[in-house]
Amino acid sequence: MTNQEMLNAYNGLKLFQEKEAQIYKEDGKKILSGKIKLSYAINKNTNLLLNALKPYEDTRKELMEEYRDLEQEEKAIEEEKKRAEQEKRAPGNVDIILKEGKSVKELNQKIQELLGLEMDFEVHKVSLEEFDGLDIGSWELGIFMFMIED
Repeated sequence: MTNQEMLNAYNGLKLFQEKEAQIYKEDGKKILSGKIKLSYAINKNTNLLLNALKPYEDTRKELMEEYRDLEQEEKAIEEEKKRAEQEKRAPGNVDIILKEGKSVKELNQKIQELLGLEMDFEVHKVSLEEFDGLDIGSWELGIFMFMIED
């Protein structure tokens, strides 16, 4: 899997888990009630993905430190907060500020290269039958495609 595919898988699983928690909080209903193998696979893959993405996150952080002027960005954020407070509005977004001699194009190229790197990742797979009886839509099933056995 590429770093991009692992990020997408991780974010999809987290989104599903958040939705599941929200439904349980609102209705007391568990989407995965009785689906022990599926629950286990989701939790295991979420944790495996988080660990597998650590080198990506570390490298991405190094790139940000190399290219971005984080000190100037922090000042700009504080200034925006003060202006917003004076104008009685929510603070807006602040553009990233690059270090002198650095370009957004070059930074984006390096991030795209990093996202495209293939990584060894052993997915915990489950059969499609584990999804039988679940009240989920096709977009939700799409989240799990990487972990369904052929």
